[in-house]
Amino acid sequence: MKDQIKRLVKLQTIEARISEITHRLDDVKKKLKELDKQFEFHEKKIEEDSAALEIKKKEYREYDVEIQTSQSMINKSQEKMKVVKTNREYRSMLKEIDELKLKISKTEEQMLDSLEQIDELEKGINDQKKDFMLIGEEIKAEKEKIQSQASMDNEKLVNLRQDWQGGCEGIEPDILKKFLKVNGKVFGAAIVPVNNAVCQGCHMNIPPQAYNEIQRCDSLKFCPHCDRIIYWQGNLSLETEN
Repeated sequence: MKDQIKRLVKLQTIEARISEITHRLDDVKKKLKELDKQFEFHEKKIEEDSAALEIKKKEYREYDVEIQTSQSMINKSQEKMKVVKTNREYRSMLKEIDELKLKISKTEEQMLDSLEQIDELEKGINDQKKDFMLIGEEIKAEKEKIQSQASMDNEKLVNLRQDWQGGCEGIEPDILKKFLKVNGKVFGAAIVPVNNAVCQGCHMNIPPQAYNEIQRCDSLKFCPHCDRIIYWQGNLSLETEN
């Protein structure tokens, strides 16, 4: 039985490694997705600001057209003033010209405001593009690092699963079946040592009679509290791999 328990402990060590690597590989897709989100966030910000810039440029051009139209109307009114025959018509045209000039003045202020916003957007976009290039390189490097680690982990996983199969070969079928059953029920190790009459799986005290039976190591024993397979550490010299 000592040999069987020794093999189970070795199998448990392999199982722990497989579980660790499997969980790490499960996180790979999540990490890559998060990096893609970061990239898309910065890319989207540049796209949004570029769209806002085009709107402001269009707005600026529309203001320019308004000014040219108003100035053209002023020029036409000034030409007409040369041939008006009544003071009433003259005053009316003067009023129209003043209103057009006021409209031009307000539009010019709007143009200046748009121009300032255009300058700010262009500067912001240029800065973002520079940052985007650096961020893109960092994200690319991080993704390559993650993928490289995943590749190595997959190779380790293949070897560990081969070790698992090899480890199962020396274990009696009935004992292996019990180990696999416990392994599927509990969280963490399926086989744990008992030190000073305390199960190292659930940290509960083992009854004295059960503790004495464990020390004899003549059959497979289970913790009465957590149902894990237990063995007395002091009765075995077990070699486990790191």
